[in-house]
Amino acid sequence: MILHIHLKPQRRFNRIEKQGDVWGISIRAKPRDNEANEYLVRYLSDILKLPLSAISIKRGHKSRTKQIEILGNEKSIFEKLETASQESDKN
Repeated sequence: MILHIHLKPQRRFNRIEKQGDVWGISIRAKPRDNEANEYLVRYLSDILKLPLSAISIKRGHKSRTKQIEILGNEKSIFEKLETASQESDKN
């Protein structure tokens, strides 16, 4: 499946939220030397409980708007993203 995200690097907290058809993801990593991209993949891997190899950036390596390919059960992925989003709202 392809996940469309808008990345917000160098934030105080990691956070994920649904914004229409796009997921807004805030991360603590800085946007330099691919640091934010690598952090994003690790963050999604942690949230989705998937191996790093199941997540890859297909478009937007140098942009805040990205297309992420995730290998796995689509229903399970969306459920985990929704759960993470709700937990972000509590913090």
